[in-house]
Amino acid sequence: MCLMGFVNDSPYLTWPIFLILTCLHLYCNYKACSCLVMCSLNPARYAILLDHWRIHGTVLSPEEVNKQEQFITGRSLPVTLGASLLNFSGPLDVSDRDYVIFNSKKGVNVALRDGVNDDVILDSYYHAYQELNPLEKAKGLSYKQFKMCLEAKGWDLSFAPLGATGIRYRVDS
Repeated sequence: MCLMGFVNDSPYLTWPIFLILTCLHLYCNYKACSCLVMCSLNPARYAILLDHWRIHGTVLSPEEVNKQEQFITGRSLPVTLGASLLNFSGPLDVSDRDYVIFNSKKGVNVALRDGVNDDVILDSYYHAYQELNPLEKAKGLSYKQFKMCLEAKGWDLSFAPLGATGIRYRVDS
């Protein structure tokens, strides 16, 4: 409001002031969003956690991951959750499995059974990550151990928006 009289008198100042205020607005929104600490796992946060787990054998807290998370560009792994089994080649027995992991040119595919919960999705993503990067220091540690460490650090595993949309397979008896 205080700039209205000033801007109305000079049409050449309208666009520069608009651009300056817009940039200031975007910067303030960026700073506000980067202050948030989310305790749920998205692909970028999960990738940061798995990389740290692979290298150091420990799990970071939500605050530590928040400092490393790229707010604008993000980071994810070349993992496709909900892939079709039509792309799978070789013998296949899915009767007692909740997911099937197989490689492709674009990365690792995970085919999920119909009706799986978020814990199975997190487990499948963990094992797909192992396909991409063999665990070094954390080698031999299971998903259950990783999950216990995540819960101890305060991660909310009841909701895991990892992008597990797409196709599900069903096994009829």
